[in-house]
Amino acid sequence: MEKKELIRRLQELVHSYMGDTPINLSSPEQVSSMIFSYAPKDKKAHAVLYQLDSPFRPRISVDRFKKLVRMGCRKVMKTTASVCKTCKGTGKVRKIKKDGTPRKMRGRPKGSKNRSYSFHSETKAKIKKRRIVRAKEKKIEQIEKKLSNYKQALKKTKKVSAQLDKDNISKIITEDELSSTPKSIQAEANK
Repeated sequence: MEKKELIRRLQELVHSYMGDTPINLSSPEQVSSMIFSYAPKDKKAHAVLYQLDSPFRPRISVDRFKKLVRMGCRKVMKTTASVCKTCKGTGKVRKIKKDGTPRKMRGRPKGSKNRSYSFHSETKAKIKKRRIVRAKEKKIEQIEKKLSNYKQALKKTKKVSAQLDKDNISKIITEDELSSTPKSIQAEANK
């Protein structure tokens, strides 16, 4: 009797945290995904990434760990089950031809993502915020990369122009150095 009561109570807790996401309490994988809100995308790659098979694991920084988790895991979120109003839960709709007769084969409703559930409204808001932040971080990384490329190009250009300006020292410039400089400097070097 006591065991049944504990199982019932645990199922209630799981439902309050995860909504209608099915969680099997006998599965360590599903329980850990419920506790940590993350599940690995690929189990084998996950084990290799974190070196779970080796007795001594290298220490990594917190930022690196967070980045690895974001790359190798998917977020597990609270879900609410709801019946689609278009297909009434069947997942298929009979589309109508231009002449008004129904098509022979049934199809998926317009806008459906082929999931049997929908996200909680709070979860949808969190997902949207996370996507916006990720997009901005990606844009910043692209701009920083572009800036570093410009800095390297400027450095090479200064080096080549300094070699061309010197009178006493030989004006030997490699083809690689010359190709990364502006055309005006290339024309002056070819004289």
